[in-house]
Amino acid sequence: MRSSPFPLDAAWPTTLADLARRRGWPSFEDPAALGARVREISSVYNEPRTPDFTRARSMLAARLGFSLPRDVAKGACALRELVATGYLLGEPPGRTRFSVLDVGAGLGAMTWGLVHELSRISREAGAATFSVEASLADTDPEAVALALDIARQVSLPGVRLEARAIRVDAARSLPPRAVLGDFDLVLVGQVLSELDVDADCGSRAARHVTLLADLLARVRPGGALVVVEPALRDRTRHLHAVRDALAAQGHPPFAPCLHAGACPILQTPDGWCHEDRAVDLPTWLVPVARAAGLRWQGLTFSYLVLTPEGASMASRFGDATGLLRVVSQRLATKGKEELIACGALPDTPHAVRLRRLDRARSDPNRAWDELQRGDCFTIDAEGAGARREIGRATGVRVCAPVDEHARDRYLEGP
Repeated sequence: MRSSPFPLDAAWPTTLADLARRRGWPSFEDPAALGARVREISSVYNEPRTPDFTRARSMLAARLGFSLPRDVAKGACALRELVATGYLLGEPPGRTRFSVLDVGAGLGAMTWGLVHELSRISREAGAATFSVEASLADTDPEAVALALDIARQVSLPGVRLEARAIRVDAARSLPPRAVLGDFDLVLVGQVLSELDVDADCGSRAARHVTLLADLLARVRPGGALVVVEPALRDRTRHLHAVRDALAAQGHPPFAPCLHAGACPILQTPDGWCHEDRAVDLPTWLVPVARAAGLRWQGLTFSYLVLTPEGASMASRFGDATGLLRVVSQRLATKGKEELIACGALPDTPHAVRLRRLDRARSDPNRAWDELQRGDCFTIDAEGAGARREIGRATGVRVCAPVDEHARDRYLEGP
């Protein structure tokens, strides 16, 4: 699929530039100056050993001018299955009010990802206005104050956002449930990467399992916990390990995984499974990315979605044993195309390498030509067979595409 810019509302660049100007910070209007700030914060977050996240948190100019509009897209994409399957909105007329706890909110990118998705639904479906009551919890009072300023000035069609700040001393020091109450959504955007960075891998994972289990306990029935992390190898593998431990404790993933078994990628020493969406930066941010020496094409991140009931995305489509997700780019060699998929086919490992010979292209399997990384699809029960080959008679059906222009196919089911 050809890349296209993430469709941020036109209010964003003007508002962000105005907020930066008032503070004497560079904005996208001065890409060289802002790019230098972005390059500095990027070097902190990409430090492979022990990043100094305290220093990164102080770089508000880069976070406002670049990180926030980039990360809104990650939040929106991480919510797509919850929306697409109808789980989050419920049966018509559906839920229109959402209470949100944004943990480690920073400038509120995860909350804005939700607002963006709800605004899109309102515009496309002519739905009633949505209401979002967001509690932004963070240790940095300056960042939260700026987040509230953004919430007062940015307004997206079809959504009323009311935001309040919750000052905490650490991610684990949230007020008790008796004080805060429960929420429809708990959002945790790029927080785990900054916690317990000096701990060994095992104890760090155990601490984060406890943290996420506690946050999941704050989610109301029909709601979800959504975790987003960078697509870097070590941080994504850490999220895989946390996911496995939570599943073993009875908290199976809703997405992106279509099964609750052990993550197969952890059986390889260097593998990791992350999203790579064909979504570019907004055009007004491209000069900033160039100046910072960063890519502007595509969107990479890793994520995990859990529900209090232990619901699975696969079950929303009727058959939890027949749904697969593409987890690789298309692998084309002479005479054939291959894809690596993960899911729950009978009598096969969770991760399978499927192939279709060029000469086997047919009407039943023509959907194979549409498959791209992140798509969920089904094949006939006998389709993979011992050779895991898509034959001329094998039916292939896309039932949850990542392409936002194909959303009308989401709810058809396999």
